Amino acid sequence: MVPPNSHRVNPWVRIWGNRQARALPPVDTYSIFAMTTTCLLAWALALLLLPLIVIWNLTESRHTKINRWRSQGQTWKAIAIRLGCSPTTARRWALG
Repeated sequence: MVPPNSHRVNPWVRIWGNRQARALPPVDTYSIFAMTTTCLLAWALALLLLPLIVIWNLTESRHTKINRWRSQGQTWKAIAIRLGCSPTTARRWALG
């Protein structure tokens, strides 16, 4: 038999009896919708930008890459290791 005013009782109390039930956070449908929208926008942005980044990286010339790495503070030796050549060759390639 259902006690009177059972609609006012926490539903977890009806399920678990007198035991302490773990409180669940309230479900807010707007925040779930907003997170889903944010997630979809992030995936769409990633899928749109990834091919552009790959194309940009493939079309960048060797001396432009070397000069960018040099401006970022890498040594000629580190650049040469990355390119698989000697530091002198990397310096010569940086000129153009």
